[in-house]
Amino acid sequence: MGRVLSAALVGIAVGSLLFSMLADKIGRRPVLIVATLFFSFITIVTGFANSVKSIARDSLHCGRGLGGICLTR
Repeated sequence: MGRVLSAALVGIAVGSLLFSMLADKIGRRPVLIVATLFFSFITIVTGFANSVKSIARDSLHCGRGLGGICLTR
């Protein structure tokens, strides 16, 4: 579980950097909407994971969306 939780933190760091640069280019509102939809979709997909590796991958992507939401607010 350490890898899964670490993947989420790495995803938050990467997502906040990527989405903040994108928000500066196209605006905060569209980026916030996209990040929220991305986070929601990946959270649903994580429920269908069948291995620890897929949970870690989904957690990384989920963290990217969460990082975008937190930074663009």
